[in-house]
Amino acid sequence: MEPSADFQPICGRKNTKDDPKVVFFLCFSLSPCNDFQLVAILCPNLIHYLKRLNKTIGRERREHEQTAKRLQGEIDRIYGWFPDTPQLIKWGEYCRSLGFTDKMARDLVNMRPVRFSGKLYSREHSQHFETEHSEARLLRDEKGPGGFQLFIDRIPILRWFRQKAKEFLEHIGIKIKDHEQGRGMRMR
Repeated sequence: MEPSADFQPICGRKNTKDDPKVVFFLCFSLSPCNDFQLVAILCPNLIHYLKRLNKTIGRERREHEQTAKRLQGEIDRIYGWFPDTPQLIKWGEYCRSLGFTDKMARDLVNMRPVRFSGKLYSREHSQHFETEHSEARLLRDEKGPGGFQLFIDRIPILRWFRQKAKEFLEHIGIKIKDHEQGRGMRMR
């Protein structure tokens, strides 16, 4: 590549201390058509260093792909041996979104009862509901979403939230009439 007639070097860098031990010059010039020209003078040491770097990157890429395949195999084996795992992970995340701690969520997905006091958040009602001395359990339920059902004080979680919302509204003076046709609650 021939530099243009008005070639003016802007930048030059001499690098003799670093690993590649090369002399590397970058020169830029503005040609009449406003394009930048890059002139690089590479010595053989830099080319050798770049080849070595490409080999290292290729080796690390192959190692990464092998590790990813091995880990995917382990995940597939876990899901094969424990087919409920994906659903239990979702239930654990749901329990965390309600306000349970990581330990409580872990106990629940391991089918252990959890005794607690505090607040639980209902997305349906966009509200926190407080409870004292309650017990939460995740039980296998073929009719429930994902084959499981979360119970608070032996009441399914959605019904428990609706009951707490009804108690709250009655507490502030709003009368609620239950509709027997399964359409939920109605305000009078």
